[in-house]
Amino acid sequence: MFDPGLEETQDVQGLSVYPNPFTEEMQINGAGEYAIYNMEGVQLEKGDCKVGKNLPVGMYVLELRASNNVKRLKISNHCNR
Repeated sequence: MFDPGLEETQDVQGLSVYPNPFTEEMQINGAGEYAIYNMEGVQLEKGDCKVGKNLPVGMYVLELRASNNVKRLKISNHCNR
């Protein structure tokens, strides 16, 4: 199983991710770029601002990159599309 090395908090060194859980999309502030992985480690999405617009309901790993830092957070989508 994918071991993402998750952080326990959403507020990591000036990074903010909200809302979590989300229903349509999530906003990221303070990161240069992001990637979203399913729990098996398959990359589903990447970009630099709004997250999760096309993700089905489920749990995911959000990887944030800012400067030389990489942080991983567990996120969840509760939208029934």
